[in-house]
Amino acid sequence: MIGKLRRLAKVGKAAIQLGPKNLWLFAQHRMRTRNGYYERTCPAISWDQVRAFAGKSPFSNPSDLEIHRSAEAIAFGDRIVGGELLYFGRHWHKHQERWLWSASTEFTFGTAHWSKIPDFDQKQGDVKFVWEPSRFDWVHGLARAWRASGDDKYRARFWQMFESWYEQNPPNQGPNWKCGQESSLRMMAMIFAIGVFGDGTAEQTTKLWKAVTALAGRVDVAIGYAIAQKNNHALSEAAGLYLAGTALKSHPDSARWRARGRAVMEEQVREQFLADGSYIQSSHNYTRVALRDILLFTLTCHANNDPLPAAVKQRALAALDLLRAVQNPETGRVPNYGANDGANIFDLTGLGYLDYRPLIQSLTVALTGERAYEPGPWDEELAWFGLEPSKSIRTVENVAFTEGGYYVVRGENSYGVVRCHSFKTNPSHADMLALDLWHHGVNLLPDGGTFQYFDATNRGEFFKSTAAHSTIEINGQSQMEKGTRFMWSEWTQSKLRSTEPFDGEHYGYQKRFGVVHRRRIEVFGDVWVVSDSITGGTEPVDIVLRWRLAGTNWTLEGRRANGPVAVQVFAEAGETILLAGETNYPETGESLYYAEISPISVLKTSLKAASATFVTVIGAESEAVAAELAAAATKRFPASP
Repeated sequence: MIGKLRRLAKVGKAAIQLGPKNLWLFAQHRMRTRNGYYERTCPAISWDQVRAFAGKSPFSNPSDLEIHRSAEAIAFGDRIVGGELLYFGRHWHKHQERWLWSASTEFTFGTAHWSKIPDFDQKQGDVKFVWEPSRFDWVHGLARAWRASGDDKYRARFWQMFESWYEQNPPNQGPNWKCGQESSLRMMAMIFAIGVFGDGTAEQTTKLWKAVTALAGRVDVAIGYAIAQKNNHALSEAAGLYLAGTALKSHPDSARWRARGRAVMEEQVREQFLADGSYIQSSHNYTRVALRDILLFTLTCHANNDPLPAAVKQRALAALDLLRAVQNPETGRVPNYGANDGANIFDLTGLGYLDYRPLIQSLTVALTGERAYEPGPWDEELAWFGLEPSKSIRTVENVAFTEGGYYVVRGENSYGVVRCHSFKTNPSHADMLALDLWHHGVNLLPDGGTFQYFDATNRGEFFKSTAAHSTIEINGQSQMEKGTRFMWSEWTQSKLRSTEPFDGEHYGYQKRFGVVHRRRIEVFGDVWVVSDSITGGTEPVDIVLRWRLAGTNWTLEGRRANGPVAVQVFAEAGETILLAGETNYPETGESLYYAEISPISVLKTSLKAASATFVTVIGAESEAVAAELAAAATKRFPASP
């Protein structure tokens, strides 16, 4: 009984943190789901009951387009023609046009009204495995292969797959109608496809515009729920509605769709992005999804000769600057920070899920005319969208994004990213003061990632926790208390002491255990010195410092882990061990891709005390040099706050 009351209290706190407007929208969605409102206003019907309207796509097949890595593009398209689909930018699965089938559990959904399908169910498993192929991301792979080869089989394959989806997914029936964002992303891909591939037969073309009509209606009915979630769903749905209203100007609701999509986009960009570009979901991948929505909205504005709202441009440019500041320029990768569902919508370069340069280049050009990077394979997207950049490069110098609490520390051939922030919106992971370190292009201290949002083993919950990040954990608990599946309560509060060197502290453990965690980061060339203190306690607590090390090629000598560089922990007491490999999952797991875990090593120092100080030296040439740096750091970093 006590446990149930505690859970209800956590849920109540999380609900209050949504704010009155969003709490009302969320409650309204729940009521409408249960009282049959959605079944009445968004009814399960046949395709014959959907009125046909002629549409026109704002996208086209550009005349001067070079497909980079043409052989790879053709090979990619051939796999789709052969019945395979790429999931989450990583895993190929035999699909064979089974649009209600889960590649994870092999469960086949029925065609109940979308409002009757549960969010989470052990038998059906993670619904994202059904949604992923129905996003129609494969459209872009077929388009690239068709353009690279000139072989009409790729165009024919699009129409074949579209028609099979159409037949298996009657309006508002089955899992693929459950989510308004998924409906929007699918609608965007369909409109892009007909613009690039051109009309099919008269029957095929009519079916496609019927699908767009029905999908836009589905989004329009329940967009309030997307707004209540305070995340990228609302931006996707706003961009989708605006695009649908642009493409279907003969539809009686087209003007209203455009107006509503535009209004929601402007409102939500203001609410979801801080002025320094920090994104509400505390996730770099979701920042990319949100910016991709903004790119498609911007392109549609251009097609309509509509001015882009000033706030949209300003916040998007700030977010692009933040991504570039934390990006490894050699690979286009960014830290695997926060929730990450494997999304990389509208991939038109084939550079892969981890490379953020295509989106950053395209949106920078769309907003400013300037490039983010010198010409390269990431420019292919510019040609698809008809964007012509100038020769100038937009520079980024900011390394402190104080509103969102992101700080970049740079060495000569290395850099680190650390977060120090007092949350005002729902956090993603319990990772305050965690250090993500890149050394000579290698993500030496990687973030744990996400794994899955729903799985039978519940490993996804671990990856949200403090234990899945390179920081300190107290009494085996995360810095915040878990509320519902996607919400935390008792949000972490922090204080920035200085930016040069970085010095900050957080109070996530103060209320429960009476202690404060403070971290100072200094860099000398490419040698990193990280000082941590736990202070304020009156009773001993279990303190664990974890360093999550890339890969498994590490050995331990005392408190020194030897691998690509040396990582040595200096502490007055306690035990240091090195964990590695699959036998220690999930603690020694890294989820770089959705639904996948790969092994890493963890250097773990544990002790029980009321207060403690640790100094970690990364990259020193010898133990003697490391010891000297640690001693000097201890003098600069007293245990007392």
